[in-house]
Formats: sequence, C-alpha cells, structure tokens
Amino acid sequence: MVNLFVYGTLMNPRIVKRVTGTTFEMAPAELKGYKRVMAGTGYSYITPSEGSRVKGLILYHIDDASLARIDRYEAVGELYDRCEIDVLVKRRTQRAHTYVANIAGLRRLLGEDIDFDVRVEEYLEEKLEILLDEDSPSELSELERRAKSELLGPTREELAKAHFAHPADLGYRIHQVWSDTSSPTLQHISENPKARNYASAYIALAVRHMIFNQLERKVRRDFAEAIQMPSLYFPHTLSDLITLVFMNQKHSAIQQMVGHLKGDRFDPKMDYLDYAKTSVRIADALYAMEEFSEIVDWLQSHRQEGHTPLGAEIEFSNLGAIAPNAKEGQDPIYDGFYYFHDFDLAHRCWLLGGHVDDHRFPYGTSGNSRGFLEYAFGRVRVSGDLSCPTTNDPWVLSQLIQHASDFAGLLPHSLHITMQIEDLHFDRVTPPEYLYCLLLLGGDIHPDRNGQLREWRIYNRELKDDYSNLHFTEENMRLSLRNDDPDSGTASDVCSWVVEYKFPRLRKDFNYEPFIMAIKGFQLGYQPRPLSSRIRVLDDYAREETEAVVQWAEDPVPVTQTAIQNFMEFVQKGLLKERAGRPAHVSLYIQGCLDEIELQLQHVNREIIEYQIRNK
Repeated sequence: MVNLFVYGTLMNPRIVKRVTGTTFEMAPAELKGYKRVMAGTGYSYITPSEGSRVKGLILYHIDDASLARIDRYEAVGELYDRCEIDVLVKRRTQRAHTYVANIAGLRRLLGEDIDFDVRVEEYLEEKLEILLDEDSPSELSELERRAKSELLGPTREELAKAHFAHPADLGYRIHQVWSDTSSPTLQHISENPKARNYASAYIALAVRHMIFNQLERKVRRDFAEAIQMPSLYFPHTLSDLITLVFMNQKHSAIQQMVGHLKGDRFDPKMDYLDYAKTSVRIADALYAMEEFSEIVDWLQSHRQEGHTPLGAEIEFSNLGAIAPNAKEGQDPIYDGFYYFHDFDLAHRCWLLGGHVDDHRFPYGTSGNSRGFLEYAFGRVRVSGDLSCPTTNDPWVLSQLIQHASDFAGLLPHSLHITMQIEDLHFDRVTPPEYLYCLLLLGGDIHPDRNGQLREWRIYNRELKDDYSNLHFTEENMRLSLRNDDPDSGTASDVCSWVVEYKFPRLRKDFNYEPFIMAIKGFQLGYQPRPLSSRIRVLDDYAREETEAVVQWAEDPVPVTQTAIQNFMEFVQKGLLKERAGRPAHVSLYIQGCLDEIELQLQHVNREIIEYQIRNK
C-alpha cells in the first residue's frame, strides 16, 4: 500500500474510480520544491523548481492493483515517472508517491516525429474520455458513457491522432466533435416501412460489430506489447484477428446472449444508444483475459513475418455477382445492403473497413445503393479510399481472411489481395499458362448446369467492366495519411504503388497462405505486367493475355508440367530475393509453402484431366 499525491485530473474522485474501480480516502496536500506546468496541450505536469509549490490531494492506501492501473493511465515510463516525495498534510510531512514529467517522453509526444504506440494511444483516449465527459450535457453513467463513446466509432481515434499534429487544439476539437457529432438514431427507421422490413437483420449486424469493437479495445488495452504493429501497417490488424477468433469460438454463446437481451431485433421503443448499451454489457460478460491470452499465444507462435506489405479486401452477398444490379427485395434479409447507411453501419464496421461496394467509385458514407458488404482491411477512413497495408505476414493475412469470412455470417463472394511494391517494372508479357497456374491456385473452377467445366469468375463476366477490361490483376496506388491532419484529407505525400490480384473466389475454410506466398513470389520473381490499371489508360495493353485467359475460362484445359515447373521456379526466385536480394522468411517456411503450392497446382490440374477423361 502506498499514498499518492495527485494534482491534475486524478483530483476528481469520479475519474479515480473509473481508472481503478474503487475510491480512496483523500485529504488536501501541498508539495514543495516543484512547479505545475500547463503546456497548452491539455496535459498538466510537475517538474522540480526551487521555491515553488504545488497544491493537490493525497490519496491514502493505494493497493498494488490500483497503482498499476494508475501507472498505465499516466503512461509511466513514457510521459511520466512515478517518484517518492514528501508532502505537507495539515503542516505535517507524509511520505507519498507522485507523477513527475518525463521530459524526454513529453517532448517526443509534442514533437514533429512521433512514434504513435499503443501506450500513448491509450493515454490519449483516457484524456479524451475526461474531456468528453466535461462536454456532456449531463452526468453520464459508466454504461452510458461507454455506449456513447462506441457510437462515435472511429472519431475518437481520429481525434487522438489529430492531437499529434495539433496538440494545443485537443480541447477545442473534442468540444467541436461532441457538439457537432450527433449520436445515430433509429427514429427515421420507424417512419420508413420499407426499411423496417429489414431492420432486425441490420440491428443484429450492428450489435455484433459493436460487441467486436468493445472486445477489440480490451485486447489492445491488455495485450499492448503483443499486438504492436510497425508504423507502416494498420495498428488494429492483430487485435482484430484475436477478437475475430474469440467471437467465432463463442458464436453460439454470443447469439444466445444477444437474443436474450433483444439485441437481434428491431424494437421501435429502443434507440441506437440502447443497442450500444446491450453490446457493452455483452462484451463485458464475454471478456475473459485468460481465454484471450491463449489466442495471443497461438498467434505469436505462428507468426511468419516477411518484407512485402500485404492487404486484402473480401466481399459478401447472399445474391452473388448480381448484387450491385439487384432489384428491390431480391435479397430478403438486407435488400442488398441498401439501408447500410441508414443504420450508420459504416461507423459500426470501421475496424474491419466495412462498407458497401456497389462497384462504383469513389466510396462514400452516404447515399443508398445495393452491392456487396466488403471488409477492406487497413482502411483508415470511414469516408474516402484511404488505407495502409494490413501486414507483411502471409499467415496472419490468411487467418484474417478466414476468420472475418466466418464472422460476417454471409455468403462469401470474392477476394482481392494487394501487394505494395517499391519498384514496379510492367514491361513483361506473361505467358498465358502462368496465368492459368494462378487460376488453379485461386480461381473458381467447376462445371455449369450442363456439365461444362468453367472458371466462373471470368466466365460469368464478374471481372469485366463495361469497356471489356478484365480486372484480373491491376496496378493501383494506395493513398494513406501519416502524421497528418485527418480533417485535411491530404494524402498526396503518402502514395505507394500496389499490385492487386482481383480474380480469386472467396471461400470459407480455405487456407489462402500458400496462394498469398505464390502470388508474392511470382510478382517479385517474374514481374508480370497487370491486365488493367486504376491510375492510367492502358489502351490495348495486355489484350493478348486477356483474350487467352477468357478463352481458357470458358473451357479449362490442363496446364503442362513444363509450365507448372517454370511457374514454380519464378515463385521460388521471388521468395528468395524478397528482402533486398535475400529471403524474408526462414528457408523451412519457404520450402513448406512451395510444397503446398505445387501440391495445389497438381491437385486441381489432375481434376481437370479427370473431367476430360470422364467427358470424352
């Protein structure tokens, strides 16, 4: 047990209880030989200063667990150091601990080049909660505060990051957001009979994502070191995966809890805040640190970090390829996600990059259209097409694809894999058989109703646009924000070349790790030119490959063993030079993936041969 001298926000008993879960006896106290500094940033701190004094409170008998929580709240070692000092209480000296500024840490925080790590993020979020409470029109209960914070969605994170660019404006920005950002309401749904027909399905989807959001925050709080991502990558990648694994494991229990608390149905008497409260309650009831610890250990033991930044987008629809052109009512559950924005789902699904993809551009956050529910991992903005790489780990990306597919609860449709490439050379014609090898690994090859074998995504014209361009592989540029003002929308100084493999079919219970390694190795080893571009007009560029692939998709034939072996040599070559001419993975892992890639190629090729024999 220790006594603690406090002089800032911890003088508020309500904040102390929120941080520690308990209250402590307190008394006025004074610290000599220090001065209190307000840096204009929303943070107060004390530093040694002869002849100065600081008035505050002494909190008595702080137990070890509570002290640890306060240490975390004050970002000890990063922004503050905890020291022993003598304070005056009723003119008598008493020994206590207090938090003294870590000047180097504060300078890093307030400087231009800042490493935005999880501890600082958590520290800022605690401060955000305090200021949000102060700006609230009335006293909120703990549950109401957390529910309203949930409804703010990614806004709170954007505020925290904006603080690095403009630290002195934090209080103003929070006041502006709190007053300008109204909590979503469901009143308009009650007045819209068409939307009400689908309301229960949308509510259930929103509640599931809010539970996910709440659990993910707990993971980031309790496993900060284990889920840390390099600054180039989406900071929530590992915590997203851990939470998805847990929620899929607990799927039945979660459904029962949601149903018991009426979180899976639309009730005109309930508003969005009520459903957010239900989600918070369920997340609190579910969270078991020891169970999450097992998932974290599993993740840590399987990591296979490489060098190439990777990303993925996955699409879902109960209607399949016709989703963007569906008629009203064709989808009896979601009506093609036409009411996605009416239920403010972009702010519920933000951690997974959830939005409606109607195959039009650009993406927005308003307006009704039918399309696919898409998870674009690494998407950093609810509005606009700004993103960062998801991971450099093929195993992590494959697991994220699999577990997000299970979590969505919809029929899977398509998968896009992106690679960020430092030096693109798009001058090499690709032999069609190498493209056929890619389709053996990630395509959708099966007979039609008449028994004719097809590669369905191409044959069904799912990859062709109105100008007959085949979006099989595509060059693009990734726009992202880094140490920038999120309000500015400026991203021109952070543009990266990416190659996007857009042809794969999304399938549940499918291991995409060998496929990801195959396209990474092939891209690096052969450097094939893309068949389409998002950033320039290609005219007749790559038509030779396009025509060959389209013809093969109409009537797939076996790939020659020579082509398979040549393809494998380029994959191996790329993997062995991934990191500045050297391998980025250990040799045992690379060889294991190469074996799996060839096994898959031979397996699907053999199925085509057997099909031809049966249908002679």
